[in-house]
Amino acid sequence: MPRADVETVKSLDSSSKKFIEMVQKKFGILLDFSEEALLVSDDLFSMFFKLRRNHFFIVSGVIGAYLGNVIIQNIGGRWSKDLHVEKVGKIKTIVNPLLRAKKRLANGKQDSFVFYYRSLKLSVNQDSSFAPDKEKIDSYYSILRKRGWDKILLTRVIDSSEKKYVREEAADILGRLGTSDIVPDLIEGLKSAKTAYYSAMALQGIPDERSFEPLLKILKKTRSPFLKMQTALALGSIGNDKAVPYLMALLNDENEILAHYASMALARIKSPKVTDIILESGILQNVDRAVYAIFVLGEEKDEKAVPSLIECLFSRDEHIKEAATGAFQNFTDERSFEPLSYLLSDKSYKIRTLAAYAIARFGKEKAVNLIRPLIKDPVQSVRLHAEKLLYWLEHDQVPPHCI
Repeated sequence: MPRADVETVKSLDSSSKKFIEMVQKKFGILLDFSEEALLVSDDLFSMFFKLRRNHFFIVSGVIGAYLGNVIIQNIGGRWSKDLHVEKVGKIKTIVNPLLRAKKRLANGKQDSFVFYYRSLKLSVNQDSSFAPDKEKIDSYYSILRKRGWDKILLTRVIDSSEKKYVREEAADILGRLGTSDIVPDLIEGLKSAKTAYYSAMALQGIPDERSFEPLLKILKKTRSPFLKMQTALALGSIGNDKAVPYLMALLNDENEILAHYASMALARIKSPKVTDIILESGILQNVDRAVYAIFVLGEEKDEKAVPSLIECLFSRDEHIKEAATGAFQNFTDERSFEPLSYLLSDKSYKIRTLAAYAIARFGKEKAVNLIRPLIKDPVQSVRLHAEKLLYWLEHDQVPPHCI
């Protein structure tokens, strides 16, 4: 593919700078081309372009140029004549940042730049790190708070005349931007059927004991599965283990989606009580719910769960077996080493892959010789994962989790 000429590159650089100038004028933030700036800019898109869909495709050029230059400066690559970025990363792939910008602006957070960028970086550079400078991120959000954007977002959250997607994105961002100062307003929002869903969503990012009882009251009372989901996650974020029995009841709900959300909520509560209740409940013997319980045990990382999880490695149910193998990515307990080694030759390619990731947690000396044979695995995805794992291990890097 022909390389972009000097004038085209200058034009794209100018478009990138236009976006930075727009952000500085509107939000008072001076972005650069760092990963931290990309993370914050993903929120700014939702804050600024909330309803201007007819305006999206006009500005997608400047935003796409910005994304392209972030990729080039952090992952590697160069602009091509047809406005793609080519030779990205170690595997020299090609991406289309202008198209990604259109998708982000048209579809909202479901086409997040952050998710796209992180997936690309992991794929082409085997690098799972992202935006490590938390102080820089906090400084961006601090400027937004000083300019009153937390209050603007709160207004969008509680305004029932706003469209649903606008309120959802506002609540999501408010959870990152807001402070304990707005918790009373969000608690007040929990009292109304028109605002409770969005208030619970925002409270997930601002865990505060003051909201515990109001949220628990909703969880007990509401019949709306959507409100139950958001309330459960908010309770999990607070981390009060008094919520565990109620979330366990939700874990056993006949609605699979509710059970899934309950598992995510329980996983946020870091308490020995969570592991104890799961192990004592017998839920691991429930074929329909064991997978969710295994996920929670993996996230809790409590070694009391290891014997039970090892039993699950030999379940006749493929889903339970797979979930348990994945959970051992969070442990380096010697009791699991041999069972996981055995699963490297399992008939399921997914289990072979997850077992390799779990084995990799034991370090280079123990893992490399066991994982290397998977380079000749009959399934391509297993071979690719094995190559990545060996690269990370040989460079003394901790492998990311395989999802």
